[in-house]
Amino acid sequence: MDEVDFVNFILIIVLLFFLLFIVSAPFIVAYNLFVWLKDSFFPPKIDNKKRQILSNNCNFYSRLDSSEKERFESRVMLFLKEVNFSSRKMLLNNEIKLTVAGVAVSLTFGLYDWNYPLLKRVIIYPSTYFSKITKNKHKGEYNPSFKLIVFSWKDFKHGIKYESDNLNLGLHEFTHALYFSFLKSNSKDAIRFIENFNQILLYLKDENLKNQLLEAKYFRDYAFKNKYEFIAVLIEHFFETPAELKAKFPYIYDNLKVMLNQNPIQLK
Repeated sequence: MDEVDFVNFILIIVLLFFLLFIVSAPFIVAYNLFVWLKDSFFPPKIDNKKRQILSNNCNFYSRLDSSEKERFESRVMLFLKEVNFSSRKMLLNNEIKLTVAGVAVSLTFGLYDWNYPLLKRVIIYPSTYFSKITKNKHKGEYNPSFKLIVFSWKDFKHGIKYESDNLNLGLHEFTHALYFSFLKSNSKDAIRFIENFNQILLYLKDENLKNQLLEAKYFRDYAFKNKYEFIAVLIEHFFETPAELKAKFPYIYDNLKVMLNQNPIQLK
């Protein structure tokens, strides 16, 4: 085959792929629309065994009324459908997946855009692990480039068991995933979230208010590493000790309430 024939051959292959794309594109769009409509109007159902796991492992779910529980369950099942779970050095089971999904759905339960576009994978380790990405030991991490969250199951469970120590690994890492997703979104939920968080940051530019925050020793030092860790720690406090947060820093609490369209005090 001479050079001219080879070029013609390549052009024919490219043209065939282009024609295949043109022909198949409407079917792909139609299929995606069908899946969206099916999931929207006929959400996946949860069985009693899975419902019991949620009741045992997710206090947020247990405190909802029956109609809210149904919506919560549907979102959990959709989350499990959209996000791939895997584990390292341990067996993965329904209890782990449902418990993790329950925390993810709790965080965004008040939002219309409740799922996490920049999250496609969750990896579970039994305890702290060495990250090949950061070259450090971690309890958990979120990587937006890989659309990945990694958890230490031991530390994840600690966050669920102790509800008022303001240490909730699941909420912390899912907040990172939500924040990064909303930074790239123009939805109403995203705009409201970002605008109100920026209001909190602006509020804390006042040196007196910032000193009050530091002197209160309410937030752990890690919160002040950067704005990403700050929002994650704020939301841990928002869910775990909402009454105390509101009493100490009502402006912050009220903005978080708007950001997430939730009022955790009502569920405590």
